[in-house]
Amino acid sequence: MKQNVALIGLSGTLKTTVARVLAESINKRYVDTDELIVFEYGMPIKEIFEKTGEEYFRKIETKTIRSVAEFSDVVIATGGGAVLNENNMFALKETCIVVCLTASKKVLYERLKNDDTRPLLCPVSHSRVSDYVDGRKGLYDKWADFTVSTSNKTAVQVSQEIIKKLNNNWYKQN
Repeated sequence: MKQNVALIGLSGTLKTTVARVLAESINKRYVDTDELIVFEYGMPIKEIFEKTGEEYFRKIETKTIRSVAEFSDVVIATGGGAVLNENNMFALKETCIVVCLTASKKVLYERLKNDDTRPLLCPVSHSRVSDYVDGRKGLYDKWADFTVSTSNKTAVQVSQEIIKKLNNNWYKQN
């Protein structure tokens, strides 16, 4: 049985916050791939994008995901673009139950409207958020063992819902 849980989803779906709560609730370590990249490179993701470009950032992201996928007993929060590279997802699927966090376009906009740290959404607008959601939806669905909406829920509520689904085996165990 897979011992890790990986959270995937768009920016603003509370992956980092839910991962922290979930890890504590199920006695696992918490790992955030974006936080590891920021620590290793000593600069925010947005700055990495600006200085090196998205293609280079995606190479860093893949290296980081492959590394953390080999950990044991962890809850992994991934960056929103992790699904753009199928090698990332193959690595995660090997050792993780993959949970997609979702939220409505309206909720995502409200959560992100004052956030200038997301390079692919800046400046945040209704149309950018809508295009972002529409452009990636199928990718998240393709890789998720199950999906949980975070709209109008706290991280604790989302975590409890994930735990319930994990305990009831409401996912594909490959």
